[in-house]
Amino acid sequence: MSEDYDWGDPYVAGKVAEYYARQRLREAEGRARRLRKKAKACGAKTRSGAPCRAKGLGRGGRCKNHGGGSTGPKTEAGRKRIAEGTRKYWQARRSGLVT
Repeated sequence: MSEDYDWGDPYVAGKVAEYYARQRLREAEGRARRLRKKAKACGAKTRSGAPCRAKGLGRGGRCKNHGGGSTGPKTEAGRKRIAEGTRKYWQARRSGLVT
């Protein structure tokens, strides 16, 4: 808009440019605020029994605290490592080293 008019005074031209820059920044902040408001609540049941009110993010719509448990190792090496650890744990438990 300031480009359409010949603002003879450089001071006035600077002030007008500054005004429009602030206006664009305000509009961008408003868009970001609206996007944040759109995020729905997590809704997971808390220990008190009430639904969690934190913003649900990512897949599944749960918050960072209620994102869900691990689905376990995916590779064959990872599965073997977990199986070996489980065997060691149960062997130690049966011998009375772990309670």
